[in-house]
Amino acid sequence: METFTRWSTLILLCFSIVTLVACATTVAPPPAVIAPVEPVAPVAPVLPVAPVAPVAPVAPVAPVAPVAPIEPVAEARTVNTDISGSTFPDVTIRAGDTVTWTNQDERSHTVTSSSGSELSSGRLSNGQTYSHTFMTPGVYSYYCTIYPSMEGKVTVS
Repeated sequence: METFTRWSTLILLCFSIVTLVACATTVAPPPAVIAPVEPVAPVAPVLPVAPVAPVAPVAPVAPVAPVAPIEPVAEARTVNTDISGSTFPDVTIRAGDTVTWTNQDERSHTVTSSSGSELSSGRLSNGQTYSHTFMTPGVYSYYCTIYPSMEGKVTVS
């Protein structure tokens, strides 16, 4: 075992010497050549800035006249009306409201515009309903096409 240790120490020593000699004889590359710097043109001197002219004062603004308070918009509502007997009730509502007719009569009836096509319920049997929302102010006359003497009106404000 002692021979092996001697030989390995000798080999290690030789290897170290060869490495040192190789490093010492390596030639470093020559330094890079630096190009000369071009001369820079002279900078123009900074000129003084003229002072800013004073600003004319702003004229005061006239006060605004008070605005009348805005009334809250009423919510649209539904007005229920019954069809019974031989007459229609007259109804007064606001624009945006809905009228709902309910046939409480044993006979069938219609809700039909007297002029125009605003209202056209078709035949309503007992317990059936017809609804219409009125968006435009005006007076809307209507009648029953089965019993033409039954007339009514809706006034929209």
